[in-house]
Amino acid sequence: MSELQLLTGPRLLRKSWVYDDDQGVGEWVTTEVTDRASEYLFHELETDSGVTLADVFGLVMDEPIMQAVFRQEFVVELCAEVRKGPVAKEEEAWQRIDYLELYQLWNFDTSTATYEEVGRYHLHGVGVVQEADIFEHGHLAHTKGERTKWSISLSPVRELLHLPVRVNHEVLICESDIDAKQYAKTLQTVKSERITLGNFIREVLWELSWHGTPEDSEKVIQGLKDQMAEIDAGTAKTTPHEEVMERFGFVSDKVVYAQFFVGSEDCGPSEVYRALHDLEDHELAHDGLQRQLDGKLQVRPQFEKLTGRALRMAVREARHNKSDLATSK
Repeated sequence: MSELQLLTGPRLLRKSWVYDDDQGVGEWVTTEVTDRASEYLFHELETDSGVTLADVFGLVMDEPIMQAVFRQEFVVELCAEVRKGPVAKEEEAWQRIDYLELYQLWNFDTSTATYEEVGRYHLHGVGVVQEADIFEHGHLAHTKGERTKWSISLSPVRELLHLPVRVNHEVLICESDIDAKQYAKTLQTVKSERITLGNFIREVLWELSWHGTPEDSEKVIQGLKDQMAEIDAGTAKTTPHEEVMERFGFVSDKVVYAQFFVGSEDCGPSEVYRALHDLEDHELAHDGLQRQLDGKLQVRPQFEKLTGRALRMAVREARHNKSDLATSK
């Protein structure tokens, strides 16, 4: 049982065990501590399902200590925006957000058995149940009967104030080894029910201030709108992906693949990429590529004994380092 309970209002309640030595009995006593919320930032919290984003701001709005603690999350600027009051968002029914959700995603590197970001929460919007399939640009974007998860990092805070904020205690554990076949995929699902009052507030503010102040976010939105307008008008200047990567100092896929494989030019970069990333982590890359591409792609002799994961790592490192590539020719 958590010590704190947050109700709508907002009202912050503390449960404490009081023991009467004379009577030899004890009981749980509930005390309202809303005005002293800053004293309990490191205490475990439960939230009522009706608690809204407006309630969260109610805990920090006029509290100097809270304003100081969460200054890095632009709490002052966010509160100034919230004081203007809620506004309704114009949107289609299928675009509506039902509630905001704090959720956990832990990264686990299977090659080093190391966890990352344990205890961190993230915030997104959970949409209404879709009444029909929704297609965007010819592709199925939202499936009938499912809820869409929406990013809210660029959503004006005033449009979100009415939404409930709920905590999902289910944890997705995902592969963080970039060279593993399962990279970024869910390895396991577990539960972690601990969240403190400070975590709860901080993670909400963190996501809302991802791009900085509300004014900063508005500039980003306008920039994206301007880019979309240029694309729609056909005046946008586009740059091939390979050229962009080379500008950032990365070696092109074509050059890198030629270092590791015979036949990469006949297969093409896309086919090589797919085959390379479909290799099992511990199988010999030579055998795996033979199986996938029927001998069209041969691993050069000096790399034949590398496993799928080791070969992906070697290719990635070569792409990042032009000097190593030059000395290996």
